[in-house]
Amino acid sequence: MNMDLHAAAVRQVRPETGPRPADVTVDETAGESGAAASQGWAYLNALADAILVIDREYAIRFANLAAENLLGASRKAICRRTLAHYFPEDSPVFSLLQQAQAAGSTVADSDAALDSRQRTIPHVAVQASPVGDGAGSIVLSFREQSIVHQI
Repeated sequence: MNMDLHAAAVRQVRPETGPRPADVTVDETAGESGAAASQGWAYLNALADAILVIDREYAIRFANLAAENLLGASRKAICRRTLAHYFPEDSPVFSLLQQAQAAGSTVADSDAALDSRQRTIPHVAVQASPVGDGAGSIVLSFREQSIVHQI
């Protein structure tokens, strides 16, 4: 994934200056950087990994198509909620977010047991990566590991 495009996309939708990513359309992102942002979101939607962009208050600012499957809701509905709506407070997701915020670098758990409010996934790789956008945004990625563990 081209992180420059991702960073450009996040800058385009900073909560204090623009629309939420789920509400961004090609028309709203007109211009060179807007086109890059739109293309960046398309790249994230093509991934099989669930991707969420979280702000410093844990509000969800972006969810890709795989995140819809993980959380059992539409992107529009997901982006109206905080992470606490989908995961209990003792979830390893919150621990990883706090570690990433404190360290200012990527942290990961390659074999987390993830209980969302929708379902339990016994083997998930979760990664939390600070965006560096000045707004405290963090990218969360989730990759189900069930097939790997069955082999």
